[in-house]
Amino acid sequence: MPKKKANRRRPAKKRKPAEEDGYKRPSLISLFLFWPYHVVGYTTRNWPAVLRRPLKLGALGITLGFISFLLMAAFYAARAMPYNMADIRVMPARSVVLDRYEQEIGRLHGENRSIIPLAQVAPVFQDALLAREDKRFRSHFGVDPFGVARSIIENIKRRSLAQGSSTITMQLARNSFDLRSQTLEDLKVPGAFIELDRKFLEIAVSFRIEANHTKDEILESYINRIFWGHSYRGVETAAQNYFGKPASELTLSEAAMLAGIIRGPNAFTPHRYPDKAKRERDSTLDSMVRYGFITAGEAEAAKRAPLRIKPITTTKTGWSFNIISAELEEVLPRKALNQGGLTIITTLDATLQKITEQELESQLASIERRPGYRHPTREQWKRNPAGAPPYLEGSVVLLDTRTGAVRAVAGGRNLEESQFNRAKNTNRQIGSTFKPFVFLAAYEEGLLPESWVKDTPVSTGEVPGARAGWPQNADGKYYELIRTKDALIQSRNASTVRVGTFAGLDKVIKVARSAGLLAPPTEDPTFYLGNAQASPWQLAAAYTTFPNEGSRVRPYLIDRILDAEGEVLWKTAPLKQVVSRPEPAAMVHNLLKEATISGTSASMRSTYGFREPAGGKTGTTNDYKDAWFVGYTSSLTGAVWVGLDQPATIIDRGYGGTLALPIWARIMRKATALRTTAGDHRYPTGEMEPDLVYQRAQLCRISGKRATQGCHHAGTAYSDYVPENSLPAANDFCPVHPIRAEPVSGNSGGGQSPVLVRPNTPPPIQRAIPVEEEPLRAIPVE
Repeated sequence: MPKKKANRRRPAKKRKPAEEDGYKRPSLISLFLFWPYHVVGYTTRNWPAVLRRPLKLGALGITLGFISFLLMAAFYAARAMPYNMADIRVMPARSVVLDRYEQEIGRLHGENRSIIPLAQVAPVFQDALLAREDKRFRSHFGVDPFGVARSIIENIKRRSLAQGSSTITMQLARNSFDLRSQTLEDLKVPGAFIELDRKFLEIAVSFRIEANHTKDEILESYINRIFWGHSYRGVETAAQNYFGKPASELTLSEAAMLAGIIRGPNAFTPHRYPDKAKRERDSTLDSMVRYGFITAGEAEAAKRAPLRIKPITTTKTGWSFNIISAELEEVLPRKALNQGGLTIITTLDATLQKITEQELESQLASIERRPGYRHPTREQWKRNPAGAPPYLEGSVVLLDTRTGAVRAVAGGRNLEESQFNRAKNTNRQIGSTFKPFVFLAAYEEGLLPESWVKDTPVSTGEVPGARAGWPQNADGKYYELIRTKDALIQSRNASTVRVGTFAGLDKVIKVARSAGLLAPPTEDPTFYLGNAQASPWQLAAAYTTFPNEGSRVRPYLIDRILDAEGEVLWKTAPLKQVVSRPEPAAMVHNLLKEATISGTSASMRSTYGFREPAGGKTGTTNDYKDAWFVGYTSSLTGAVWVGLDQPATIIDRGYGGTLALPIWARIMRKATALRTTAGDHRYPTGEMEPDLVYQRAQLCRISGKRATQGCHHAGTAYSDYVPENSLPAANDFCPVHPIRAEPVSGNSGGGQSPVLVRPNTPPPIQRAIPVEEEPLRAIPVE
């Protein structure tokens, strides 16, 4: 038998330690951080070096990239934390300005944006927007991985950064926050790196937006914030300015166009490039078909639909808006103004404003057509509009007589042709419209309307600072004596100077300043005749002194301010300032009413047909350079100025009563016809009787004191009803006629002992020879 071979077992091959295989056991930290690299290294430890080393290098690169990604993610997540996610829904919007009846008259501050909820946006626009900008918006988490991959491939093909991959959320982040690094810009880092840094931060912020807001909230914020060319921000403003309709009424064709021009709103604006806008519309419609939002037939029909683009219109802000802005800055912080979104309810009446502007233009145009008018007309300038308009200008201010609320303001003929607001910002000599304040000062000092005063040019030394033979009366007529009431009603210059002298220059200046006429006066007798300067705004407010028993109102334009939630932020309270005692103001008030019946303002009724109770005064400056009228009813006080910006004679004999008064009268006629929605008169007129107690007394026309038998003998005594508080004391008798020093019988203190005049009694008006007839019927002095 053959010998059996012994069953020998081959000894097992001993494994080399890992270190001998070229694999070094890592530390725990290294294993934790670079585990992909170590897994590949361990797996390929016995592989040939030619295979093992590239794989290990690749794994190392992937590991380092992953770690870098984690570090960058943490870094940009930390940088994204300070941004307030609530701010994406807070965006500047223009504040809406309403008139007193809450009719919109314009917008102020902020950006040209109207914020609306998503529910007020046509669904077809939402579809067009998603098809054009971000078709996977509803499913991604702020960043679209497929979009990123597509853009990378396209950019590689084109060898440029020609295509982005921004989602709607990323665009919202970019438009809501300033994401550029100021540090990198200060370090002069190349722009490509700064842009890359901004992109990474944009992604991080987008994740936070998605985590803090719903998709509808993100979409609503986006469509209200985005820029649509020109100054339009938000879909509502874009729809209104491009198509003249709200966003809720957009058609498929219009919606596709708006969505299409987002990427280049100024480059594709239909106002300038209608063909480009149509091309973008058609491209958007194709995308909507591709992604299943509409059918091909609907797209073709929309492409055939004409785009009816609304012409560009300039927003008319009105003459009052600069004044409103100034008032806003006084009551609200700058940040609130810039943010906008407020509702500003003004005191203006949009209907009355339109009437005011129309009547101003109508009258000035008619003056330019008169024979003898030698200046360029507006029509001539419009044919060659070079430089500042040289044509005739004017301005009007209308206030609520009792409160000072501004109802209308026109600073010129046309705001687009000249932005200078002559109603508020011009100061011109006011002529005879100043005279009521001279008489107010004199009546404060004890003079009375029935007192006599000379109405002849002054003689040497009679009036300090006045030359002999001055001043001239406008009609060339003079009277030996005239009642002070007639001096104002008929606007007599010579007698007015004497009335002012009685009051004293300092007293007249004090009254003028209290009335708000603050321009530095010329401290000589010409001041009494209106060489002071003022604006229509100031003069209208000053005249409210007379119907308000000695207190003038402060003009204001803002009634109240509401925030975006409708809460009241500010409410204006009417303010008044005391100018004089009620009695002197009531005296002047009665004379200004009479001036509209039988005085220099009587054409208001006889020629221009305004017959309601009113008071007023005309004014004309030297050489007919300025024409004024200031008047009031129980509801409205208005100042009208007519003149040239470069002072010059308007037209020969261009009086305030013929140039300015007609504007006031025509405005008031139409204003009194306006009614509220309830049918009530907006501006009712009624008798304006001061609430004073009157007492009948015997007085002297020369001194204004209690009449004596001497006054009666001289023919200067008269009986009149006088405000009780303006009467001289019962024992304050006339110092000019102290014959027997006995009072006249009747309500004049009869039966009392005669009283001598004290040495400190104010000097009487210059004594003149009394005449028997009424002063205005006296024989004129040659």
